[in-house]
Amino acid sequence: KRAEGLITHLLHEEIRKLDGPAIDSKLREFFSDAEATSALLAPLAEYNVFAQAYGCAVSATEPYWQRDLRLSCGTTIRMRGLCSVYVSNTEDDKGKMILGTAYAAVQRENGVLHLTLCHHPPEWLRDQDPVEDHLESRVHIQLFGHKHDQRVKTINDKVRLVAGAMHPERGERSWVPTYNVLEIERRDSEHIGLRLYQRRWCQPEPSFTAERDPGTGNAFRDHTWSGFPRQIPPDAINRCLAS
Repeated sequence: KRAEGLITHLLHEEIRKLDGPAIDSKLREFFSDAEATSALLAPLAEYNVFAQAYGCAVSATEPYWQRDLRLSCGTTIRMRGLCSVYVSNTEDDKGKMILGTAYAAVQRENGVLHLTLCHHPPEWLRDQDPVEDHLESRVHIQLFGHKHDQRVKTINDKVRLVAGAMHPERGERSWVPTYNVLEIERRDSEHIGLRLYQRRWCQPEPSFTAERDPGTGNAFRDHTWSGFPRQIPPDAINRCLAS
């Protein structure tokens, strides 16, 4: 166990010295070697046991998980789960986590709305710039966690949500439980929309209350994308929904 931990730490140090394309190259090199793969994945063993039941385990051959949800109107929501902890230890900090640009590089495809899920937000990544270039140009909905400080913004017509936490630690600087509900629906024959409901714990009621859109005052935020033509007869269905 000690030798395995030492090897893992040495591999982490080697990757964290790199930048840009060199990070992807080194990940490919390590994941093509059985001993290096075993050392990198060892800290994720218990996670993979848990994740296997949900179809979202990771491995050298499948470094991210991907799943398609086909809506009845013909649109596909392609979800990709990205792993930001292949390089993770007691020295974790902003700018030290590794994602792998290639793993974030989804392929554009007609009728496909891309959605990624990743624990660490971009500013925590050593390969932040190239990863963000891919996300901002291709991924319609980007979901992140870790910070426990809820934020939502639109970048290049793409929606980025950094989630809060339903059960944050009481000792956190701003202890406020939050959660989000995402509804993806057909708006018309050419458009798919996202309706984002954000809820924040409010005292002294106590209860979860809506965070209102500062621009519209609505109890939700709306975003719409064009280029998603309906692939079934209009009279067959008026609305397709994934939530």
